[in-house]
Amino acid sequence: MTSPKRQGRYTRECVAFDLAGAMAENLLTLHDVAEHFRVDSKTVQRLRAEDPDFPRPIVIRRAERWLRADIEEWERLQKAISRAGQLRTILDNAGQSGTTAKRADLPARRRRRRK
Repeated sequence: MTSPKRQGRYTRECVAFDLAGAMAENLLTLHDVAEHFRVDSKTVQRLRAEDPDFPRPIVIRRAERWLRADIEEWERLQKAISRAGQLRTILDNAGQSGTTAKRADLPARRRRRRK
């Protein structure tokens, strides 16, 4: 007869450990979030204070953790906002001159000078 703790091939402790390991991969510390964005941890704290759209951390026994999915979603949103702003600037500049957007309105490329 099997012991009451045993469920199939894994014991309850093994299943709990596997779930905790999987969950730990999806929870990020302040340092992990800073590494993800390649900034200092103080910058993440400033973003958190100044940007109302920045993801709120989950508090686990007085330790703050962010969900990886929330951080990645916020990052995608910021990139989309940035792209929309660049496009809006190009279109606004074209609208002011009364013409359509031309190559001159797009960011200039650097050209190599020949000596």
